Amino acid sequence: MIAAKQTPALLLISLTIALVGCINDRSQDYAVLANDGIYSAAINESGKIAIIGSMNNGASLWDNQSKNRLFKWHHNPEQDEAIHLVSITDNGELAATVSNNTSISIWNASHGFHIRSFLAPSKINQLALLNQNNAMIIALENHTSLMIDIPSGSTLAVFNHKGRVNSVDLNANTNIAITGSDDHSAKIWNLSKPLHSKRLAHNGPVNLVKLSPDGSLALTVARYDKVIVWNTNNASLFGEIPLSKSHLKRGVVFTAAKFSNDNRWLLTGTTGGVVQLWDLVAFKLQQQWTMPKRYFIKPNQSTVLAVAFTSKGHYSAITTNGLFHQFKYAMAASIMPP
Repeated sequence: MIAAKQTPALLLISLTIALVGCINDRSQDYAVLANDGIYSAAINESGKIAIIGSMNNGASLWDNQSKNRLFKWHHNPEQDEAIHLVSITDNGELAATVSNNTSISIWNASHGFHIRSFLAPSKINQLALLNQNNAMIIALENHTSLMIDIPSGSTLAVFNHKGRVNSVDLNANTNIAITGSDDHSAKIWNLSKPLHSKRLAHNGPVNLVKLSPDGSLALTVARYDKVIVWNTNNASLFGEIPLSKSHLKRGVVFTAAKFSNDNRWLLTGTTGGVVQLWDLVAFKLQQQWTMPKRYFIKPNQSTVLAVAFTSKGHYSAITTNGLFHQFKYAMAASIMPP
């Protein structure tokens, strides 16, 4: 009888140990950023600052080293609200949040104050901010992307597609933008000549685009098609990420991506909660990690929303279950990515 009474407690302890062991086995460290899960996340260039958009409690800015929340932002302080999209500049000084699919707020990420708000003409599918120019680009459901000057609120350029625009990115080093669309293409735009673009063709909707830090490479991810790295100067093929036929058939795509500063490595995250490190010299998978579940006994696999190279041999990821993960790449230091 005594043993029977103690069994539930022992089981609970065992499950707790199993959960902690599961998390620690896959990631060096983790933190809970939101108890109710999140819709969106972004990490700045150094990996030190993260922003998340929660399902009903606004947005939060976090210090990834101390695991402390720096600021909490609401578009409407009088009611609970979902923040569907977030973005942060590479230097971590500006942040953007989107609620109700069309309402954008810009925030000073150093001091926390609100800068200004915008209302988009169509549903926003993604956005990106640019440090040097105080500008942002938004991907819209109405087949366009808008380049917006943040201080004045004026539209600097309109980038057109023949289908909804799903993903965008900006790079000040090369003065270019990239857009990816349901029209089976991505386009590289010269910001000095907004009507000029280089078309990157796919055989499926382009769901994700990403530029390297120096702007020389571009990643395009197309559902049921290919994942390609391009040279941005002439739109030529740099290489193709090798995905299995089963992955392509199931429409498995990357939901987050980040180039290393030297363009040697690519870090990606998937809808299945997997983070992968790709060697862009040999174009092969170097290592992968499956992000742990929030609760051990529930089948709650989470999508990877953001990834970053945090420091030498260390990486970060944020998943939809509200967890921030830090993990280490186990390889000889001589070939370890930065």
